[in-house]
Parts: sequence; structure tokens; C-alpha cells
Amino acid sequence: MAKKVISIIEDDDGVIIDIRTPGHRATYEFENLNQALDALPNLDELQTGDL
Repeated sequence: MAKKVISIIEDDDGVIIDIRTPGHRATYEFENLNQALDALPNLDELQTGDL
């Protein structure tokens, strides 16, 4: 399994989840921290676009 680096960044505009694996980077934006944390168990669906 490839190593994943997951960053969660909160600022005045909302929350960003940044996921990096070797050769791939994906960024997802959310309105608030609760919404972002709710999405974490679904990372695979986020990365494949099924969510």
C-alpha cells in the first residue's frame, strides 16, 4: 500500500484536506471542520470520485 500524507488546514474560508501519495495529490474543500472530519472515513471514495 502506498504511503499517504493527509493534511487538514483550517482557515477563515473553511477547511482543506490535502492528500498526497507518490505521484498524486488531491485537495478537497469543506465549509467547516465537522464536515471535513465526517469525510475522513470516506477517503477512498473521495479519491475515486464516488463520494
